[in-house]
Amino acid sequence: MSYESEPIGTEPTVHTWSVTEIHDVVDGLLKDAFGDEIWVEGEIRNLNRSKNGHVYFDLVDAERADENYPPILSITLFDRVRQSVNRFLKENGGGVRVSDGVRVRIRGQLRTYASRSSLQLRMTGIDPQFTLGVLEQMRQKVLAALQADGLIERNSQTHLSIAPMRLALVTSVGSAAHADALHELERAGLGFEVLVFDARVQGVHAGPSIAAALRSADSHRVDVVLLVRGGGAKTDLAAFDLEEAARAIAAMSVPVFTGIGHEVDSSIADLVAHSDFKTPTAAAAAVCEQTRAALDGLDVTWDRIQGRCLGVLVDSSAATASLATRVERSAKRHLNDKASTVQYLTHGLHLSASSRLSAVSMLLDEHNRRCRSASANSLELAGYRLDALSARAKAHDPKLALARGWSIIRDSLGNLVRSTAEVSPGQILRVTIADGTITSVVESTTPYAPDAPQTQN
Repeated sequence: MSYESEPIGTEPTVHTWSVTEIHDVVDGLLKDAFGDEIWVEGEIRNLNRSKNGHVYFDLVDAERADENYPPILSITLFDRVRQSVNRFLKENGGGVRVSDGVRVRIRGQLRTYASRSSLQLRMTGIDPQFTLGVLEQMRQKVLAALQADGLIERNSQTHLSIAPMRLALVTSVGSAAHADALHELERAGLGFEVLVFDARVQGVHAGPSIAAALRSADSHRVDVVLLVRGGGAKTDLAAFDLEEAARAIAAMSVPVFTGIGHEVDSSIADLVAHSDFKTPTAAAAAVCEQTRAALDGLDVTWDRIQGRCLGVLVDSSAATASLATRVERSAKRHLNDKASTVQYLTHGLHLSASSRLSAVSMLLDEHNRRCRSASANSLELAGYRLDALSARAKAHDPKLALARGWSIIRDSLGNLVRSTAEVSPGQILRVTIADGTITSVVESTTPYAPDAPQTQN
């Protein structure tokens, strides 16, 4: 469309729309095209509850476009309508809760939101049977895939420890399920070691979060994994029907006990787990019962072992007493037979020892005499040698040399001067003589020549 602008001051020939008029016209067109209310289906994203009770969220076609940029329709659920919708859902079994990640079919008025120049649906109703039907379809699809891969029974075939003591608790930390399971384990007083792994158990990211927490728990070599969550609507528990979570359970190397707070139906997680229980408390109690039964069995076994050992000891005591009597009699006979032999040998040994001692005594006296003579000679010779060494030491005493006129020369650092090459003119020297020290300054040096006349500097 084109038009020519009119000169300023003239009446325009083209209608100029106000923003409000545009929105009114678009709202009229939407009503003409779609009627007063329409039904729309999609997945809830970005749900937000305001302080005044209104609820806002996006409805997306997550399966029909790029999941990063899906088609979006903004939804507004005013507080008055929200209360009506909640009553309707409760009257129809309470299986559906409006939350992120839930596929819904809702009714509403398609209008523009003038303040933001956007399209929105003002929600007026919901079809809970649609959501439940979608959940059931997804459930059957996942079950078929798991059955085809032989994963339904895999975790149930893992070995369960007789007395599981090292446990992994996979749940939303801080939730009622978390508190209930820990309370039951602590109340048992069995000394469990519990490793807690936080996981999101509801919403769009619940499936990957549960799978990651299970894999982390498996890497810590625990005996049993407790996967627990409190009760809620079927849509709240939908994460436990996801294929990603189910395959993670099936791949575990240790048994998984589920305690998911649903009333009637079991989740796919329950089906692929080793054992399933209705509540987190019941799952924790099952582990306590398993461990307590093992400990009780050990007590019974110990009592049986103790009784058997006592019987064996009584029998052995009687046999030992009889054997001891026989051994005693035999030993006495043997000792009596050998007593005379021992006396004969003792007498002969005494005579032989006396003769040998006399000979050895004479030999020791001779050696003692020789040692004394040799020691005296050695001491006398050592005295002569000490006298000679003492005389030589005195002859080399530096004090005697200094008294005869010799001197010792050192530089300023205290080093001995042995050659004229070690000093230079102007250097300070310290000369030690018999009665003191002389400090002097070098004026010149004259190296020693054997054939030249000696000159003192």
